[in-house]
Amino acid sequence: MGVVLAEHRLERCLAAADRVLAVEAARVVFDGAPADFCDWVAGSAPELAPPGVRLFSLAGVRPLPVAAKHARRILSEHRLTPLPTATAIAAIAIPAAANRHECRELRAAPR
Repeated sequence: MGVVLAEHRLERCLAAADRVLAVEAARVVFDGAPADFCDWVAGSAPELAPPGVRLFSLAGVRPLPVAAKHARRILSEHRLTPLPTATAIAAIAIPAAANRHECRELRAAPR
């Protein structure tokens, strides 16, 4: 049994797929695993490459990521970025929340 999913934003579904088929002009041009698809698309069909695959490919970072979590892990393994900590996430979230509050106050002010 299988499920066929057609989606133009591949980064949303590649991580959940067991197999990827790429069809062009009624002909199968790729049939394989998501990680193999990322390698194939980077070299053979860059217009189909999800943003993460395109970025990693241009930067020369391998393996190419199948999903955002995979991309973060690869970057961490290459020591290109630290894994986020709860403290770092809080430091980013607090100013963002404060800015949203200030924006609401500005919009509510009479002209």
